[in-house]
Amino acid sequence: MYSEYYEYVFNNRISGFKHPTRDNIIALFYELQRNPGAVNNLAAFYFSKLDGEQGILSDNRITDLHYLLMNCCFFFCEFLIDGGVDAELVNNSTDYFVNRIQHVETEKQMQDLVNDIAEASLWLYKKRDDKPYGAVIRRSINYISQQLYSNVNLESVAAYIGVTPQYLTSRFKRETGKTLYCYIEDKKNDEAKIMLAHTSKPVTIIANALGFSSTAHFSAAFKKRVGCTPSEYRSKRVPDKSRFRL
Repeated sequence: MYSEYYEYVFNNRISGFKHPTRDNIIALFYELQRNPGAVNNLAAFYFSKLDGEQGILSDNRITDLHYLLMNCCFFFCEFLIDGGVDAELVNNSTDYFVNRIQHVETEKQMQDLVNDIAEASLWLYKKRDDKPYGAVIRRSINYISQQLYSNVNLESVAAYIGVTPQYLTSRFKRETGKTLYCYIEDKKNDEAKIMLAHTSKPVTIIANALGFSSTAHFSAAFKKRVGCTPSEYRSKRVPDKSRFRL
């Protein structure tokens, strides 16, 4: 194993191939988000500016494309988490794209997927919550996002963080301007809006998945914040015509 390993490393090093540095990759992503434009051009710009080439990761061209796209997903994931995008959302988005990679069989399909990854990443970056919260609140927010499809509440968040519910209540309201209960309800309703708009899942399934005690409770909470029932919201939604939808 070691002989084969070092033969490969030696041949890779003398070929002139250099792996792009993490700092260079992150800097490129920031440059992309500062210069909006056509997604195709952004994806092409990203690959043209890497420090070195992508290298040959497999003798099979299709497998090589799959590995290249895996690296692309990893780099975008790094960029988004470093930029303050919710880690659970980033990881779920990455899972989605990794699952699509297995269906890539041509250069054209690869470029289309790279464009989708670029579009999704720039969209997520622009929608991030970049307020300078302290460590306790940031950890609380990350935990709520991770546990959104559950009965997450003040007590469970406080237990996870290792503080008292009273302390967390006071700290959360002071830093975010809303109670932790309201924050959880808002996040659940935001998630429900996405699922209502972009999936065909029944309202009862969405309510149960998001940890509401009943469909009636979900509908009442949704209407209070959105101004209409979940069913009304779904029927009024104008289909999103963008190529990528998340």
